[in-house]
Amino acid sequence: MTLKEISDLFPDHEWLTTDGFDDCVMGVVYSFSGEPILAYDYHKVIKKLMKDMSEEDAIEHFNFHIVGSYVGKSTPVYIQT
Repeated sequence: MTLKEISDLFPDHEWLTTDGFDDCVMGVVYSFSGEPILAYDYHKVIKKLMKDMSEEDAIEHFNFHIVGSYVGKSTPVYIQT
């Protein structure tokens, strides 16, 4: 599911996104508050980061700069399958 498709399904919702990773969106999850939250594919995010760095550095960058960037209850989530 693309970010465009999700935005079409929720036309009045403002999404918190991870800049530069729109092509890594998987879908929507619902938190305890019932609010929809963007879900990203962990492996796609890491693969995209690896275009500019090693796998080890990509994982470290992801853990510190992306997952570690809590910006409130609508912060995106990352699913590892």
